[in-house]
Amino acid sequence: MEAAKATKLVEALVVGSNALVDIARTAFRNKKSLSTGFYADRFHDEVVKLTKVENLIVPTIQAISGFAPAPLLGHLVTVKSTSLAISDRDTARKQITLICETQVLPNISNLGTPTQPSSEPVLAATVLGPKAPTYLQRTVLQANGCYEKRWFDASSVMIRKLVENLIIDVYENHSKQSEIQQGGDYFMLSGLITAILGQNHWPLQRETKKSLPDIKKLGDRAAHNRRYEANRQDIDQLLGGLRATVDDLLHLAGHK
Repeated sequence: MEAAKATKLVEALVVGSNALVDIARTAFRNKKSLSTGFYADRFHDEVVKLTKVENLIVPTIQAISGFAPAPLLGHLVTVKSTSLAISDRDTARKQITLICETQVLPNISNLGTPTQPSSEPVLAATVLGPKAPTYLQRTVLQANGCYEKRWFDASSVMIRKLVENLIIDVYENHSKQSEIQQGGDYFMLSGLITAILGQNHWPLQRETKKSLPDIKKLGDRAAHNRRYEANRQDIDQLLGGLRATVDDLLHLAGHK
């Protein structure tokens, strides 16, 4: 998303939040409901407008490195509520303004989401499910996008990155990350695969055990071999095993 458009949308979050609080305050002063009647209709119209803005800008805001969107989203829920106290709404409004002006807008030039590919040749986004972290979703998006552009080396590296992060997530989910660390740093993919194939904590599926070394081999070649160029067939022959492996690791990592 262009910075200018993102800026306008973030500013619209603040304007919309203020408008909702003003309507709620006026309704309260006049002892009117936000559930039915004139003020309810006005409030509903503003909620619709604010929700449209949220749907447009929130995916982009979530891409800010180091930014936790949960507080902002929670405050937006508060100002859209028809039942909370005026004091709660006013606090939420102030926090929305504070977060947008001090955390979001200063980073607006860094905002952006990758172009959505028109197909999902490597892995469907729905495989990850709604609980999957954003970093996994974006890695799948890039793997698909690179494949679609015929950038097969890059797609191979994204597949490698996806599996690497999933293995780490499995160990972190079970508080056993020390088993895949040395000096506080995580192993490279070869060490991660050796560790997870050799552990006896979780029963990996047979196809996962078979596919992990092949996924690593392709990713290593694409990333480190100067004369090797991955092609469509290299990736295609991994896709069945990749799908099963990702699903297996997602469950073990607690993402499904």
